[in-house]
Amino acid sequence: TKKQLIALLRERDDWGFYAGMDFGFTHNFAVTTGAADGYRMFIIDAFCIPNLLPDGQVNICNKRIKHLNPAVYADPENPQMVAVLKRAGFRMKKWIKGPGSLLGGMDTVKLKLKEPMGQPTLFFLAEDPGVEELFKQMGQYHWKLNANGEMSDVPDEKDDDGPDSCRYLVMNKFSASRSGSAHMSKNDETVQTFSNSEVWTMDNM
Repeated sequence: TKKQLIALLRERDDWGFYAGMDFGFTHNFAVTTGAADGYRMFIIDAFCIPNLLPDGQVNICNKRIKHLNPAVYADPENPQMVAVLKRAGFRMKKWIKGPGSLLGGMDTVKLKLKEPMGQPTLFFLAEDPGVEELFKQMGQYHWKLNANGEMSDVPDEKDDDGPDSCRYLVMNKFSASRSGSAHMSKNDETVQTFSNSEVWTMDNM
């Protein structure tokens, strides 16, 4: 069962828990939680809930993820809510949502789903309702059309809260750029390594 799986993961010293969080009221409050060992990430929980006030957001996080004590990468554009969750005992991690972070984060997710060499390193828990819904939304994630009916470089906001929370999680735990630099977060510190941009292997990832 999912409960037994999480219990097994918590017994291991080489596994850590991480969460990505996208805030919203009219939009969904979305949280994606994963377990990672090195370069692999396993999405084990996800939910999107609309119309939650701050206390409701704290309460649902207390029920769903607090027992895992994950490192939480929340959307930094809502610092007030980040502070509320930090006061509630969550490990809120600082990060910068700078120019290019959208495309860079999307590239990182795509890289984890389809490694140039070897097997995927991003996995989703089958038959879990929240994770299955997240996976469905990621499959429907697409660009907006402009007035001429052409694809823009801005994603459509319909059902994007879950995919955004997953992107925040993956891009902060693992990030890669087109220049061939890769960053891996380890023990709450950022470690940077470099590789040939045309050759990705498990070792340099």
